[in-house]
Amino acid sequence: MSLGGAMDLSGLNPAQKQVVEHGSGPVLVVAGAGTGKTHVLTMRVAYLAIERKVPVDQILALTFTDKAAREMEERVDKLLPYGMLETRIMTFHSFGERILKEFGHDLGLPINMNLMSKAQQMVFLRQNLDNLELDYYAPIGDPASYLGSLASYFSRLSDELVSESKYDEFIKKLKNHSQDEADEVDSSRHQELLRAYRHYRRLKSEAGLVDYDDLISLVVELFDQKPNVLREVQQSIEHILVDEFQDTNRSQNRLLQQLAGPKGNLMVVGDDDQSIYRFRGAAVANILEFTDFYQDVTTIVLTENYRSSQQILDNAYRLIQHNNPDRLEPQQQINKYLTARTSGPEPQVWVLPTYSLEADALAIDIKRRLDEGQPASSIAVLLRKKNQADILAPALRRHNVEYRLADQLSLFEHPEVAILLQVLQVVVDPLDSGSLYHVMVSNLFGFDLSFLMEQASLARRRNLTLEAQLRQSEPVGETADRLDSFFELLEAWRRRSSELTAGQLLFEICERTGYINDYVKRSQSDAVAVLAVQNISRLFASIAEFERVATDKSAIGWGAVAESLREAGESPEAVEQEVAPSEIQLMTIHKAKGLEFETVYLFDLIKGSFPGSNRREAISLPSELAGELGVQPGERHLQEERRLMYVAMTRAKTNLIMTYSPDHGGKLRRKPSPFIEEALGQPAPELIEENKVAIIQQELELFRPTGRKASYSAPEHIFLTPHQIDDYLSCPANFHFRHIMKVPEPPAPALMYGTLIHEAINRYFQMRSKGGVSEKDLLLLVDKLWASDGFISVGQEQKRREQAVATIKAFIKRQDTQKDLPISTERSFEFNIDDINTTVRGRIDAIFQVGESIEIRDYKTSPIDDVKKADAKAKGSVQLAVYALAWRQMTGVVPDRTVLDYVETGVEGVYQPAAGDLEHTLKQIRQVAAGIRSGSFQPSGNCFYCSHPKEVKVAA
Repeated sequence: MSLGGAMDLSGLNPAQKQVVEHGSGPVLVVAGAGTGKTHVLTMRVAYLAIERKVPVDQILALTFTDKAAREMEERVDKLLPYGMLETRIMTFHSFGERILKEFGHDLGLPINMNLMSKAQQMVFLRQNLDNLELDYYAPIGDPASYLGSLASYFSRLSDELVSESKYDEFIKKLKNHSQDEADEVDSSRHQELLRAYRHYRRLKSEAGLVDYDDLISLVVELFDQKPNVLREVQQSIEHILVDEFQDTNRSQNRLLQQLAGPKGNLMVVGDDDQSIYRFRGAAVANILEFTDFYQDVTTIVLTENYRSSQQILDNAYRLIQHNNPDRLEPQQQINKYLTARTSGPEPQVWVLPTYSLEADALAIDIKRRLDEGQPASSIAVLLRKKNQADILAPALRRHNVEYRLADQLSLFEHPEVAILLQVLQVVVDPLDSGSLYHVMVSNLFGFDLSFLMEQASLARRRNLTLEAQLRQSEPVGETADRLDSFFELLEAWRRRSSELTAGQLLFEICERTGYINDYVKRSQSDAVAVLAVQNISRLFASIAEFERVATDKSAIGWGAVAESLREAGESPEAVEQEVAPSEIQLMTIHKAKGLEFETVYLFDLIKGSFPGSNRREAISLPSELAGELGVQPGERHLQEERRLMYVAMTRAKTNLIMTYSPDHGGKLRRKPSPFIEEALGQPAPELIEENKVAIIQQELELFRPTGRKASYSAPEHIFLTPHQIDDYLSCPANFHFRHIMKVPEPPAPALMYGTLIHEAINRYFQMRSKGGVSEKDLLLLVDKLWASDGFISVGQEQKRREQAVATIKAFIKRQDTQKDLPISTERSFEFNIDDINTTVRGRIDAIFQVGESIEIRDYKTSPIDDVKKADAKAKGSVQLAVYALAWRQMTGVVPDRTVLDYVETGVEGVYQPAAGDLEHTLKQIRQVAAGIRSGSFQPSGNCFYCSHPKEVKVAA
């Protein structure tokens, strides 16, 4: 890149050259998709060092990921002459960590401060749960359920630089403007969150710990409080360059303002149209408001695109215009229209009649391209949601299209890691029958599947754990010997578990079984085994992180934390497998950011899927604290989704194919995503050409199965309960494991608690029908039916027990004011659907008759206290719908009301079923029966068995 000692800039276009050669002062580089921003940034660093003679160690380049920093550093190193000092190219958090290590003592941080990873933060929160003074956010039934949400909320407070005093002022305003009980609950809830945040910060400080977000917010605090430190750091930095500026959060933006000042040498590169990480705290306002803070800003717009055809760019530009006026282009009066170097076909929209045909059409077209010689690496299918791969992946396999699904599994979900976690769980918890079952049938021990299925079924019928059943079983021959050996090993590990840490115990287990050695041997010739070894290594690293922070370093302590990490979505990342040359890529749009492909398919573009629903966070930061008052939340979400669509479209170089289908099953007809019309400038087509559908259906005949696979034999007559119907509709895999294989699940306090409250309610009505209710006798049920299994601490168990007593007392008080008694409790029902050889049977909690009206009531222990939410639950309840259908089958009359009675709060969810609703329920039952007969038990990702991964095998 040098010519006669000077850098050769001839390969740059005029705008790029202006960026590289810029003199001094703040610069906003608006770099549209595919305009070579990374190349320009690296050239700028080299130019400053070579031409402007700026010492390399006084150039600070900041980005967001270690991978991006490494790639930029490698590019710069190739441009710089040999012997120059090491460049300062790093992530924001790496920079913050360096500053805190050097100057943290000025802020009162200990010299030996320790940085907590996200996993360690969850450990810290869990073991300090009782010190956070939580009530609303530590429900007695599942006190750890909000830990992940609390960690995320504390992170947002830090990212948004919300001080304790600022939060306190917000709460005071809430109280002053309180108008009703809901407002009072809201202010009380925020008071609890502030109190917990204070405790969390204090506890961290006392332990000498900082979390990931502190690396920025504490540096901002340091610079605010110690201007001498800020001046010293400023004097060591002459130029600052920032990549992907649109992805910065408010604390990162404030840090840049401190370092550069209003007139400093700060160059930020970004594109507001590609800001897609608001869920991580990114504030698009940072780039929109850049010129408000900095003085004499030079704005340079890169519009020459080196990636996509003009046809793709024009459609993407037409789409993003719908975000006006909240874009940089109209606000700054600049031109962001991208010009391409190539031309190509217009983007296509395919409309298939059904969801399955849509998947097959896409697979067939990809296969055609591959057969014609297009490289697999140049083809990608981009998804808005990961679960869209559930229908697409089987279609690709049917048509022999190899693919790599990015972001598929977290570390804890990988089979080689999941089985080790289950082994530890079996060691510390003899009652965890589910984990025991999967450990024994795994490759680790390889017990006969039919033997264990039989024993699991016996355990269920006898109300025993699987371990208890196996210990009293009398197998013969080799199975008996292997079972004895297995339990000898298990007892030895349980004895050792009190002496060893979780990591030491797991290592001993791996050595004794030869588990790791087996993978190591296979890794000599098997790339998959190499990844397995690397993932196991990451598991041990994660456990080591846990042990550095945890007070209870045992396997029991680790198991509780691992479950919290899994529930919070904070499981460590697994090792990424390289994409093979023969594999196309299947990934989410977020994952595709920064990539490009010759051919891109955007799959399942329907309204409700893209744009996706604006899901409310479990604990959401008020917009007043987040500084997001300019745009309404709904519009802000729609704009972010539109930017995501823009990013997806501009990943394509030549071919862009968008697909959708109106029929996804059920009565509801799906509408196309409004983004299609916004991009095309005209409504989406109604249906793909009939001849193309015929061709797809003809090709599908080649893949149609000729018969059911032999290893799964559907029953001649199917018996279903309302719970089983609900289980299948929610997750067929869950149904398969729970009701066909009958694999026991670990004990759940919530289930025990629900059984106890239901029994108390039933006893109450029995007593009252006989003339008198004894509160004392009802409360004795708490002692009689209580079980301590599964609670995470003694304190939490005690809270739950007190809740049981309070709930029973409140129910008695509420019911004593009611005149009407149920005409039936625990009413059994059974009805047949003859044409599909299916019987539905179950019990209805209570049936009331008020005048001529019939009301079916189901009692729930969930702490729902919102009537609208309760009504929605009642309307969508499969269980209530089946009860209503059963009543019609028994009496010929549709019940007038169905009610979900939330006994802890006294809130009732009410729904009035119509005849059409019952027909829909009948259709659902037919769907379940058909799925069972065909052996269709695919996982949905929403149940216990999906979060504890294992293969669902119904065939050899």
